[in-house]
Amino acid sequence: MYRMIERNMARDREVNERLTAEGWTVLRFFGRQIKKDVGECVRVVAKTVAQKKAAGNVREKFFGNRNCSPRRKNRRRANVQDD
Repeated sequence: MYRMIERNMARDREVNERLTAEGWTVLRFFGRQIKKDVGECVRVVAKTVAQKKAAGNVREKFFGNRNCSPRRKNRRRANVQDD
């Protein structure tokens, strides 16, 4: 189990680096954080978006069903990317 966690952490670092290099801001939450205090998670996201907008370096992209992965085809999501 420990090796699996190490692999997951390494993968997360790689993904964070790639997304950051592409101009994305990465926020990660553990499932237990969301269950314990979803409001705080929402505040972190809202604060980050507000800071990015205030700095003038945010583009908002909204993806409809046709652009989502097959697993999430019935969900609507918003991604925020830095300029």
